Order: sequence, then C-alpha cells, then structure tokens
Amino acid sequence: MAVEVPALIVHTPFAAALTQGLPYATGKPPAFKTVELRGVRGKTKYRGAVALFGSAAYHTEDEARIAIVLAWYRRQSIKLLPGDFRDAQIWCRYTSAWRYRLIGFAKLTACGTSAGPDFDGTWLAAMWLEGCQADSFLKFKALHAFDSADTIAFDKACTGCQRTPPHNTQACHAGWQTVNLPDHLVPADVKKEVRPWPKPQSRK
Repeated sequence: MAVEVPALIVHTPFAAALTQGLPYATGKPPAFKTVELRGVRGKTKYRGAVALFGSAAYHTEDEARIAIVLAWYRRQSIKLLPGDFRDAQIWCRYTSAWRYRLIGFAKLTACGTSAGPDFDGTWLAAMWLEGCQADSFLKFKALHAFDSADTIAFDKACTGCQRTPPHNTQACHAGWQTVNLPDHLVPADVKKEVRPWPKPQSRK
C-alpha cells in the first residue's frame, strides 16, 4: 500500500539538518534547521508532513554555510576555526549518501514571504538565512530521519513531475512534488501529520 505525500528536494546537508539535526558538540542535542528558502513555486497553503529528498550534489557554499552555523552554535561567533571547516566538510560528505533519496520527514508549520516573528530567531541568528534571497520562507519541525540511505530513490517515488518519458528533473528542483511511498517507509506518527494534497495533473 502506497502513501501519498508532498515532497521537496533539498541540498543534502540541509535536508539532513532539517530531519536529523546537525551535530556540533559532544553531549549536546543536534541543531535542527527549521527554515527552508524557496522561490515563487514554494508558496503553499499546505500544512503537514513533507517527504524530504536530498539533491544530487552540494556546493562549496553549502560547506561554508554549515561551517558558519557550527561556529555560531559552538561559540556564538561567526569567526571560523579550522575545526569548523573540517566538520562541515565531513557533514556534507556524510549526507551526500542521500543524493536523490528519501532522507526523512518534516512537518510544514508555516509559509511566509519573509522570516517574521513566527519563525525561529535562533536559526536566523545562526546564519542559516544570512544573505539569502527568497520568495517563500517555509518553517519546518523535524518528524523522522532515516539512519541509512537505503530508502527509496526520488524517481521511483515521484508522481507529480513526470512526463512519459523523460523524468523532468529540473521541475522537481523548482518546487513542490508528489510522491507515493511504500507504507513501511512512512512511520505512524508521520502518517498522522499527512494532510490532503492536490492530486498531480496528468501531462501529455
């Protein structure tokens, strides 16, 4: 039995931060990313569970941003130390295992055109959004993360962005998609948070 869920493709280091949380110090709980930036296509009235997939690759800018976040959480500073860069690289390489694979689930709780007072100020201060331009600010709360990348590939699950053939990868990255996931991959607590989602229109 398949479970239909809205989905987003996110750069793997940030998709993992949204679901697993970014480890920054021994004995401390991980730092969870709570805001995702999107363009015009990211705007939605949906509130509920979302399946997050990693993108194909990450950029050096991703490593730099992760390093800044590590520095902020470790020392309340944006002055970077060699350990911040090293750990950022390790994190990015670790999360790349989920490229185009299901990495976890998060609950979309708000969507706005700016990061207003209903968004987590800690993350803004931690530089997750520093210097970023966006039309949509999506607020998330982590629901479930997979320990292994042995989940499901995006092109095996996506039903909302495919032509027959080929698969429209560019459209997948641009905005919201729909996926049908095997029942065993969707935990019970995630199923409770899935809300009605527009059916994908057929394309000819």
